[in-house]
Amino acid sequence: MKAAQIDFTGRRPAAPWWAALLFALGAAACISAAWRVSAFNLQQARVVADVARARGAIQAKRPPPAPTVSIAEARVKAINAAIVQLNLPWQSLFGSLEEIRPKNI
Repeated sequence: MKAAQIDFTGRRPAAPWWAALLFALGAAACISAAWRVSAFNLQQARVVADVARARGAIQAKRPPPAPTVSIAEARVKAINAAIVQLNLPWQSLFGSLEEIRPKNI
């Protein structure tokens, strides 16, 4: 059996050139992705602000809701009775009354 060679001095062989290139490419990709996410977040914040501004403009143009009016029950019945009388077909009623008059009148 061969004796194992263990080196406790901590010297490591240098990394190959392609590992440094791969690291640089990965770092560049991470920086690019972070920049794009930042740009997207900024654009999204602008769109949200535009939507909020548009909603505010729409709310400003919308008329305020009409106030609710409470009317007494007796008054409601009187108004409804007047509406029924106004909606009565007076012309046809007068016409039918004129048709039934006696001949000597």
